[in-house]
Amino acid sequence: MTGSHPSGTWLREENIATTYEVSRTPAREALRRLEADGLITLHPHRGARVTGFDADPDGVTPVPDARGAPASASGDTSDVRQRLPQQNAVTARHVVRDHG
Repeated sequence: MTGSHPSGTWLREENIATTYEVSRTPAREALRRLEADGLITLHPHRGARVTGFDADPDGVTPVPDARGAPASASGDTSDVRQRLPQQNAVTARHVVRDHG
């Protein structure tokens, strides 16, 4: 979960659990939190689909997020675009760590 999955990528709970060497329960909780943040959409029996960014790398649009509100309000989203993938990776690591 490094921010390297483009919009539309499918994520599987089993693969996440294996990658982070945790059981499926913390992997499932991490996916639920990512969905709550608007970064993925969960599809029962199919996995999760990344929805956080546009497919066009030149038109990357940050997910509406309170952390990005000041930059978005001023019209300058470049800082948010740079920080969001790192913040998402940190969030995922914390969810896995805290629920592992």
